[in-house]
Amino acid sequence: DIGDYNIALDYYYRSLKINEEIGNKSMIANSLSSIGIIYERKGAYPKAMNYYHRSLVLREEIGDKQGTASSLCNIGNIYKVRKETGKAISFSKRSLALAMEVGVVSEAEAASKLLYMTYKETGQFTKALEMYQLHIQMRDSIYNEKNTKALLQYQYEYEYEKKATADSIKAAEADKVMDAELELKQAQIRQGNIIRNVLLAGMGIL
Repeated sequence: DIGDYNIALDYYYRSLKINEEIGNKSMIANSLSSIGIIYERKGAYPKAMNYYHRSLVLREEIGDKQGTASSLCNIGNIYKVRKETGKAISFSKRSLALAMEVGVVSEAEAASKLLYMTYKETGQFTKALEMYQLHIQMRDSIYNEKNTKALLQYQYEYEYEKKATADSIKAAEADKVMDAELELKQAQIRQGNIIRNVLLAGMGIL
């Protein structure tokens, strides 16, 4: 995110190697996709496309529909950058259809946005408007979901702090009771000692 792409690639390649050693296909696909993203940011589109396709193959193989939708959208974006609008639309439509099928709002938002921009560039304004409206709808859903999560998190923290405060008060009250009981026991011990001493002194006089 801060632009140190070579360092990022080093970590992603190391991650890829470990995932290949343990045979975790899902994480291999994620590493391949991440490497593709870095190459895309560096403008190395052929390399980015290679890693995106490798990730796509694995995700389709293991039945990862959300990951497949993401890979399709990534590939579609490369085609858009390369002005291959037909392929860009084809991959984006596949991505959107799959995202809507599994109900993944974030992927649907990305695919509809890509379709909107591609349709707009090619003069297909009716379709562009349709995809723009869908993009806004998906974007708002993500925004509302984040707000809901933030509100729930705030409520959770508030309830936790309130309970912690109540527990602290109860603990303090319990400490006071224990202190009072301890003082009472100590007073009883002192009184017992006095009585014992008086009895010993009386016995001594007798």
